[in-house]
Amino acid sequence: MRRLLLTVASLIAASPVAAIDDRQSCLNQKAGDVRIEACSRVIGTTPQDATAYYNRGATYQQKGDFDRAIADFSKAIELKANYGAAYNARGFLHAAKGDYQRALADVMRADEIAKERAKAAHAIVAQEATRAHKKESQQPKPKVLAKASFKSPSASTDQLPKWAPPFNDSP
Repeated sequence: MRRLLLTVASLIAASPVAAIDDRQSCLNQKAGDVRIEACSRVIGTTPQDATAYYNRGATYQQKGDFDRAIADFSKAIELKANYGAAYNARGFLHAAKGDYQRALADVMRADEIAKERAKAAHAIVAQEATRAHKKESQQPKPKVLAKASFKSPSASTDQLPKWAPPFNDSP
């Protein structure tokens, strides 16, 4: 009977619904130990998930376990090289431990990443604005209602179409 219950429990834990619950618990910032366990299960099923490492590290940081937090932030950075939040968090932990050289390097890298992202976002916004401006500034082609052709450059009034205004040479 006990084996049957363990088998059923393991099947439930391995189900897609349980995976979704683990992901939600891992993303939840107020979960504490539940968050650590959920992130660990997410990492077990998806070892390339940098966010799960970051979230577990943040929870370890809140609990005061700086060494585990640094290890998780480092793994998140290894998986996602431009993970600015992980660099920043790891830098603050290095500073808390008195390793100011590493702290400065991490915080400066986080700042560089933030500047790169801001620059990229600015470029996208500028590109969209330019595209919108070009679209708005395009002049519609004038519609030609009628064309008149004259036999000679010095046209007389009798050559003008009936709808044209009278032609006067005097000012």
